[in-house]
Amino acid sequence: MKANWNSFCPAGQTFARFVSVRVQAEYVPQHSFGGILHGDGQNGGYVLTGDASVRL
Repeated sequence: MKANWNSFCPAGQTFARFVSVRVQAEYVPQHSFGGILHGDGQNGGYVLTGDASVRL
């Protein structure tokens, strides 16, 4: 990984930037379904996680 983003690549190398994003949220259903479903979140919800990476 390059420490200085303002410099250029040496001759023969391809210029590229990578961006990574990670999101996380808790989903709490409106209905408890009789208590048979219980997530691991703080409010008994389900923790949903997503991530993506792209080369610019």
